[in-house]
This record gives sequence, structure tokens and C-alpha cells, in this order.
Amino acid sequence: MKRFLLLLIIGLSAPALADLGEAETAMSQKSTFDIWCGSSENNCKVSFEGDRLKVNGGEGITSDQILRTDQTWKANFWSGGTYTFTITYRKKNGTNSFGKFLIRHVPTANAFTDQLSTFTGQYVGGTDPATAAAKKGADAQRTGTMLKGVQMIQQGLAQ
Repeated sequence: MKRFLLLLIIGLSAPALADLGEAETAMSQKSTFDIWCGSSENNCKVSFEGDRLKVNGGEGITSDQILRTDQTWKANFWSGGTYTFTITYRKKNGTNSFGKFLIRHVPTANAFTDQLSTFTGQYVGGTDPATAAAKKGADAQRTGTMLKGVQMIQQGLAQ
């Protein structure tokens, strides 16, 4: 019994190294961002509130509505450049849409990337498996249609 109590006390007092332990890095605690929405100079407030990504306090979207996220960098001589985040999502009515968020400040862009990645559970630039499969199918169909068109043109020229 004494041995059990001793093990219990040692177990409770030892530091818990769960998950990745000391390898984990501190995530940005920032959850609200004053950035541009849609186009440059269009100020808006984007927030990650619980299970929703909101713009200017609106209803927002949930992470399961997000189909894809992308991040691009466009250099500019005068401003240094702009990060553009594009979020493709499924609307309530079932149609797809997208939102654009623009950021010039590098630390803000990095914090936004961290929050977006944590929110979606995917790296920024990630696609859910169903969307990836649909895109692959659409690409194959487009390639097949183009090939058929080229064959028809070649047949027409041969006559």
C-alpha cells in the first residue's frame, strides 16, 4: 500500500509531457485581426470566435464549411508586398463561394496563418479529401474534353 501511495504521489507531482511535450511551440493567442477584406484598403475585423470565423462581427462560417485555403505573396516595390489568403467555403444554400483577406504586416500574416491552420485543422493551402477528389475528376474531364476537341480538329484538317 505504501508503495502504491508513493507511486501515486510521484506520478501526480511529475510534469506531464503529453502530446509533443517540449517540442510544442507557443501558438499565437491573437484571435482578432484588423486586416483588409476583398481588396486592399477595405478595412475589416476578422475574428476566430469559438467554432466560427467571423468578419466584422457577422454570423461567420464554421471550419467544416471550409473546402480549401490558399496563401500567396505578391511583392511590391513600394509596400514590400501583400499576403493574400483565399478561403473557399460552402455557403448555407449549398453553393461554393470564397473570401479574400489581405495582409501586409508579416508578423500579422504569420499569426493569421497559425490561427487559420488551427481553426481548419489543415495547413494553409490544404484541401479536404472530397474536394481534392472532385478537383481531380474535373481536371480529368477537362483534359479529356480538350483531347477530343483536338482530335476533331485534326480529323477536319485531314479531309
